[in-house]
Amino acid sequence: MIKGKAGIAAIACGMYLLVNVANASETEGMYVGLGVSRINVELSIDNLGSADVSNNMLGILLGYQFNNYFSIEARGYSNLSDEDIGGVNVEVDYQFNALIRGGYLIAQYFKPYVLFGYGTSKLSVSGLSESDEDIVYGLGLSVNDGRPLHLEVEWQKSYDNKFDGYGLEADSFQANLVYYF
Repeated sequence: MIKGKAGIAAIACGMYLLVNVANASETEGMYVGLGVSRINVELSIDNLGSADVSNNMLGILLGYQFNNYFSIEARGYSNLSDEDIGGVNVEVDYQFNALIRGGYLIAQYFKPYVLFGYGTSKLSVSGLSESDEDIVYGLGLSVNDGRPLHLEVEWQKSYDNKFDGYGLEADSFQANLVYYF
């Protein structure tokens, strides 16, 4: 009978430890991060064709994790590079986003998430610049081994507007290191 109770106690302790280890990467509260982004902008003009521009950006993010599933974030990215297209200098000067993020822990170390929010970007072409706002959405994956530091990789649609005769789209791929307090 002692073996049975000891066995049940050992199983219960093991399950408790397993649940706590699995939930160790779930952190609530404030977090801050540093990110790098590769933003790709496509400008298309009817009857003339299209041009693609890629810029590298560096950014910071600040967020609050309400529970295991939802958080809010503010992000700001600044340009690290520009590109010349036919002698014309093109660059994405900055990008600011306010986002809601929802995710679900699917394994001990992996948490896929979706992003949705509002952003503003500034694009400069040979000294002329234009700022505009749009809906931002994306997908990401957070990887964590139970420490307060998370690695995140994600894709975002930052801008998607089509007007009479032309269109402008911006996608970005990002990698973030995020520290939870």
